[in-house]
Amino acid sequence: TDLSTKRTEQRRFRIRLTERPIQLYVTSGDSWSAPDKHPSLYVTSSYADGTPASVSGTLYFAEPNNAGEFEKAPWQSGRSKVLTFRTNRFGVGKITLPRIRDRFLVIPRSTYRYYYSYSRENDHYRNALLLLEGRDKKGRQGRSSEEWTIAPERPYLRVNTTQVLYRPGDA
Repeated sequence: TDLSTKRTEQRRFRIRLTERPIQLYVTSGDSWSAPDKHPSLYVTSSYADGTPASVSGTLYFAEPNNAGEFEKAPWQSGRSKVLTFRTNRFGVGKITLPRIRDRFLVIPRSTYRYYYSYSRENDHYRNALLLLEGRDKKGRQGRSSEEWTIAPERPYLRVNTTQVLYRPGDA
């Protein structure tokens, strides 16, 4: 209640409920890579209120079950440690994925079976499940999972330049 006007106004706010105090996210330019490439991924970490969190973390590959699928609760099933990472005081860290062995890859279920061309093209793709776990200096932790696609090798051309913008006449 505002004492000067004696009016009561409604206040609205948002509340965020999380299972763990630290949120981990994986970002990159793509969500896939070729089998022989080692893509760079960025891990961001923050507390539930959005404040950046500096964490030490571990990346695992989830192991599929006998049916060739990942479990709905992948943290309770098998996993293999791949590498460790750290995020800086801004909550950002960079990791380079190693080659993913076939035992961690599954054939993705086609969500769009009615698209014949999509399902035929999708037969050569494989998915891996990345599991991330991070902990700050006070022992607070967070977990996350991200699906990563391994695409079939396709010819492509990559152009690297010495500068960002060229003017007419620049070599």
